[in-house]
Amino acid sequence: ARSAAQKQQGSGLTRKMMMKVLLVFVATTAGALEVSVSPGGSVVVRSGSLVLETVDVFLGNLSASGGGLRLEGGPRSESGEDVLGRFNKTTLEWNGMDTAVKAYADLVVFEQFFPERIVKPLNASSSLACTGFPLFRRPSSKCFAYHGVFPAMGTCDEATHQGGLPLVVYDTEGALVFSSLENHKAQHAATSKDWVGAGVKAGVDEIPQGWTQRFVVVEGKTPSMRDTFDAWGAALREWSGSSDKRRMANNAYRDVAHSGLGFWTDNGGYYHYYGPSDPSGKNNNGTPTATTYEEVLTSVKRSHDEAAIPFRHWQFDSWFYPKDSDVSAGGGGGAVTNWTAMPSVFPSGMAAMVSKNLGGMPMIMHNRQWSPVSDYVTQNQPPGMEWLASNGAAVPRDPFAFFDWFFQRQKGWNLYMYEQDWLNKEYDLVDALTTNLTLADDWLRGLAAGVEASGRTMQFCMPYPYDVLAAAALPAVTNARATNDYFHADGRNWAIGATALFYAALDVLPFKDGFYSSNRKQPGGQNEGPELHPDREILMASLSMAMVGPMDGEGFLNASRVTRSCRGDGILLKPDRPLVLSDACFARDDPATCDVFATFSKGGEEEKNTSFQVHYLYVDDPSTLDDDDDTLGDLLSPEFTDVPEALLFNFYTRDFRPVASDTVLAGEDKIAAPGYEGHTYLLAAPIVQGWAFIGEIDKYVPASTFRFKAIVPSPAFLDVTLVAAPGETVGPVCAVYGGDTLLCDSVTNADAAHDADLSLRLAALPAAALAASTTA
Repeated sequence: ARSAAQKQQGSGLTRKMMMKVLLVFVATTAGALEVSVSPGGSVVVRSGSLVLETVDVFLGNLSASGGGLRLEGGPRSESGEDVLGRFNKTTLEWNGMDTAVKAYADLVVFEQFFPERIVKPLNASSSLACTGFPLFRRPSSKCFAYHGVFPAMGTCDEATHQGGLPLVVYDTEGALVFSSLENHKAQHAATSKDWVGAGVKAGVDEIPQGWTQRFVVVEGKTPSMRDTFDAWGAALREWSGSSDKRRMANNAYRDVAHSGLGFWTDNGGYYHYYGPSDPSGKNNNGTPTATTYEEVLTSVKRSHDEAAIPFRHWQFDSWFYPKDSDVSAGGGGGAVTNWTAMPSVFPSGMAAMVSKNLGGMPMIMHNRQWSPVSDYVTQNQPPGMEWLASNGAAVPRDPFAFFDWFFQRQKGWNLYMYEQDWLNKEYDLVDALTTNLTLADDWLRGLAAGVEASGRTMQFCMPYPYDVLAAAALPAVTNARATNDYFHADGRNWAIGATALFYAALDVLPFKDGFYSSNRKQPGGQNEGPELHPDREILMASLSMAMVGPMDGEGFLNASRVTRSCRGDGILLKPDRPLVLSDACFARDDPATCDVFATFSKGGEEEKNTSFQVHYLYVDDPSTLDDDDDTLGDLLSPEFTDVPEALLFNFYTRDFRPVASDTVLAGEDKIAAPGYEGHTYLLAAPIVQGWAFIGEIDKYVPASTFRFKAIVPSPAFLDVTLVAAPGETVGPVCAVYGGDTLLCDSVTNADAAHDADLSLRLAALPAAALAASTTA
């Protein structure tokens, strides 16, 4: 609490006296971020032509502009250093809270500090926050923010329920990203006709004494929006202490649940609520074709084995456990009453089903919100646990104790990944998660801690933006759903690019939901289809860097399409980063509707002259390229700007031609011709000593660094070092020589039991001509 002397000193400061202690901090680093704080509390953040200026501060119904919130002390200055770097800090004391601005080299932290407990901090306006700082004047620059379940890029001029952050303002030279820095579920974005900002969320019963709520503005030092998001995400991860624990590259191949081809039974898939109902009549929407799920899925597994489809994990959705009410056709309704397999689903039990019928398959399993009449609530499990129940859902008062106990109870399930679905509904239905300032964050932290302690990982499903922000500090959360359920045919369930930009910055893999791999109609399943763009579905999943999960019915799965995503043993071939919205999209009026996505593979070692890179560009409608003078440097990942000479290769037509980073790509160009589903997929590779390495042209990620380890070009040869699965034939492996000749070859691993490092050589000339030139 502020001392009486401080209060007296602060209240004695007149506005005239304050003007004498005006503080201006200017960053002198390359980012040129300028931060100024006026004695009246106004803050201006300037990066080039981008400006964020605060226009007010409020606490409950009291505001600085209205005169009810009064300055009682400050400005007070200090300097220091923390995990984000050196800073200059300016603090102002108001009647009820302190506000502070910490200016770093390329970011600014805004703090609200509450020296005394505040009970029922009501706000008479429609704001979603009960405090406000910073509140920025509505930006005149281009801007966007993230909203909704499976957060989507949208408007920046209004806050929505559990949405509105991160918020980005940008121009052609750079960007500023604004978001919460910590305690993401305790805060909320807020807007008025004059400002956009954030504060402690509305509806809390109290703000405890000593509480600090922090927000951050991060400067992008380059025109690349992807690089800007990476800088912002790095700040959040550094602040949370998780920056060294969670790297996407490690999580992508962490275990077979992440790295292996999977069979999924999610909403919209053939086997989602398929088969006979459970005794309660609350667990069925399909038509039974066999006695139990156990018989059905055992037959499916057998068919996969007979077709030699190398699935490495399975996913069970919500159909296997009991609920407290009926489930709708879309999977909604009903809360879990006990997270165990119903005897009507698996008569032999979950452990036997997994170990015997599925051959010990690694599992991903779904859960939803907790029922207020669940066994855990009615029996106070674990012993003595108090639950906070509302109409439709409940949470344990001590999430850490409950989830530590809970995740020790799945013996024999071979559970690798826990999928927590309906995060939105759990939050919305449980009053305590809104009224208690800290409980929602503790709920997510306790859940993640229990998962991690059990040696598993977790997927967030149906998250709000603030859940994804919280995941930056939760190492157990390796991935989150980036698209709506496959069942909901909104036409854009494949378009992960804009959401992946947000997720990937926080090292959260963006999972594209399961899909049908076949364009055939699949009668008898929950969703009969047909899927009209199966290649787009699996291409997006492969380039997401997360899991790939077809959901076809028995006899309908397209094995040749599915196996283009992986090695012969089912290990996925992934890019080095998730596919994200191309930087070129931000030169257009609405980047959210720009379906141009980019990523890359970059491997080998430059110091050993074995390095390589291949860039991947997805364009859903190539005719949109005619709208702008898009160069390849704009369209591809930022790493491509360092490539002086390259070759562009069309994945579907196999056309190719030499290009440069300033080459303008138009939809009418032959090289941009779409494939049979209407989208264009292009590869770009640098030309080194006449060679442009393309990779496995029959795989969706042709140059995955999980496959290829070294590429050594010379005037006569291209030597390739790669890793093959046991008994696998790799190829065709291709490169273009001289800008006009496609050369390919294959190689086989003779070891049927182990991976093997293999070498492959492509020759620039036919053997006879090469021998003659060498002799000469």
